[in-house]
Amino acid sequence: MVYAVISSLMVYAVISSLMENGERGLDRRLRWRGGEPLPILPHAFAGENAVYDPADNGSLRFDYFRTDPS
Repeated sequence: MVYAVISSLMVYAVISSLMENGERGLDRRLRWRGGEPLPILPHAFAGENAVYDPADNGSLRFDYFRTDPS
């Protein structure tokens, strides 16, 4: 449980930092299609990847996996 909370906070922190730096670099606010917030889903699936899914409300989905086999 603690791992899920910490990793979710890390996903939020990385996306927030990325958005802030992107907006600063472009000197404008980034807007998503339709003006709605971008749905960000940590722990959306098991695997080693992240995907943008335009078919599912344009969500950004992150995976989860263990780095050690134990």
